[in-house]
Amino acid sequence: MDYTVTTVCRGGIYLQSHAGKAVAEGEGLAPGDQFLPGYVVYLNAIFMLDAAGARRPATGVEKENIVRAIQSHFDTRGTLVDFE
Repeated sequence: MDYTVTTVCRGGIYLQSHAGKAVAEGEGLAPGDQFLPGYVVYLNAIFMLDAAGARRPATGVEKENIVRAIQSHFDTRGTLVDFE
């Protein structure tokens, strides 16, 4: 599945694909040194969202695709992202 980042906010990154929506919780960091991450994503807090907004943990494959999409999103903006 190809995910697209739709929203980046201080507490989470929201994504969408043809199969549904997802959220990766994390923290937006204050801008500083160019060698420090601008965002930290918590790998144990990546969830799929259903139409009503209910969450379920992402599977391993879903998580890999979501991480790839987030990394690509930040790479195109020249910003570092860290996954913990």
